[in-house]
Amino acid sequence: MTGGICNNVVSFGMITWLPTYFTKAKGLAIIQRIIPRQIIGAGTGIYNGMAMLIGGGAGPVLVGTIVSATGSYTSGIAALSGVLVVGAAAMLILGRQIRY
Repeated sequence: MTGGICNNVVSFGMITWLPTYFTKAKGLAIIQRIIPRQIIGAGTGIYNGMAMLIGGGAGPVLVGTIVSATGSYTSGIAALSGVLVVGAAAMLILGRQIRY
């Protein structure tokens, strides 16, 4: 039983860590390419602040609202997965449109 719990924890950690690891640098590179050089520090700070506000605040509120309404975690996680797909598509489109 303990091995199953350990595997679940490790799997969950990898699933939550890997997307952040691979997309953070690309997101910052895109921001630094879009924002003028004179305000790049402030622009990156606003980007990080908005990412924390939306990711750290809106995600739990969204899932909690859906779970309260439906009584099932499946719907909440499905909604969160949908937001993830939209974000990944936006990053893919922006990453291909910016030329260095």
